[in-house]
Amino acid sequence: MGLGSLLRIATNGISGKLARFVVNSFNPSDMKIHLPNAKIDITPELVHDLLGIPLGGKDIYNTDQCEGKELMDWKQQYNFKAMRPSDVEEKIKESSDSGIIFRTNFVLLFVNTICEQNKPGTCKTTVLPHLLGKTPMREIDWCGFITNCLKMSKTTWDETDRGNYYCGPLLVLLLAYLEFMRNDKNEKRQIHALHFWDYEMMVKREKAELKSGDFGTSEWNDDVIENDEESDTDENEDMKLDVCASKFVDPDEVKVSDRIFSRIGNSSEKVFQNKRWYVLGRGMIETMQAGLWVHAHVIDAWTDILNYEEKLKSNSTMNRYFFDTSIVFIFDKNIPFNQRFDKFESNIKDAMKKDKELLTFEKVHLVFLPVHQKNHFYIICINLEEPAVDVIDNRNSVVEFSRAYRDAPNELVLDEGQSQISFNFGGC
Repeated sequence: MGLGSLLRIATNGISGKLARFVVNSFNPSDMKIHLPNAKIDITPELVHDLLGIPLGGKDIYNTDQCEGKELMDWKQQYNFKAMRPSDVEEKIKESSDSGIIFRTNFVLLFVNTICEQNKPGTCKTTVLPHLLGKTPMREIDWCGFITNCLKMSKTTWDETDRGNYYCGPLLVLLLAYLEFMRNDKNEKRQIHALHFWDYEMMVKREKAELKSGDFGTSEWNDDVIENDEESDTDENEDMKLDVCASKFVDPDEVKVSDRIFSRIGNSSEKVFQNKRWYVLGRGMIETMQAGLWVHAHVIDAWTDILNYEEKLKSNSTMNRYFFDTSIVFIFDKNIPFNQRFDKFESNIKDAMKKDKELLTFEKVHLVFLPVHQKNHFYIICINLEEPAVDVIDNRNSVVEFSRAYRDAPNELVLDEGQSQISFNFGGC
């Protein structure tokens, strides 16, 4: 379909104040974001650079439309009711094949999350007859479609009406602004902005600009950090590690790596599979590039490799077991502890059933568990031989332990009434 780039979107939200600034600053008459000392041209070429979607092609509204039956068949899955983007997302998750219904749902979700939607938050379906038509979706000019949506959505938006929400390509305007305000913007990124900017980074930039005075007045480095003592965002600062993989692998492995990360070929091409049916496509492996969230399946495959290598070790060495992301412990005070623990315990038991050699932990000394806390992932290593726990994390090690992790490690390894276990911190 030509929209594979969307599978690697980094953000799951948008910083509100900065988003409002860029919408207010965008003029649909000249298609520019007007800043105090500069203007940002919004063009189809820029949209292509930001999102990595097809540039050029046919205007979707000038393509063939489907027959009435195809449209009726598609609407049946929603019982002919108005649907929201979340409804379409659920249908995509339920799909068991990649047929026309799946592809149409995927593109419709793209249109209604990136491009435009109706005012009440329901899906805009005017493109449906064309999506179900005979024109291949990869031949559609999606960049031109987005710029048209920008023009129309801002023209019809009344910013003085607090109940009139902006329903156009807000993420595109925000990414255009963030990229333009880089002080090294003349140096082309190796990845698209869509794959680089996540929600946390947007919030940090927003806070930094507000602290400096106002939006649109200064250029910034990508690594700008908001040093607010009351904020949690600085707790997740990543340590920047320069690693040269070629020092640890042979030339053939380097060739394989170069091929996988060349961005040439189909992103769904299978590049890894083992006996336990962990299967990775090229697009999943590509998420290991700097600035991206690593795909969960990549981590799962890696844990399986580590567990396999453990079986090859001599019996005299300390045995380790690595759990995959299916058992992630979620630390969220909004969810009752008992509910979180029951889910975690159930996931642990399911994982043990899948691994026939892990019926008990009798031969295991170290257990490695993934933890999710405030959009941040790290690993807790529990030493079953000694009363100790190690936290393995990539955040800045100068952050005070109790401030960085709160009660998460205690909740994971202690029953109520137990004595305190010693905790050790280690960066990775």
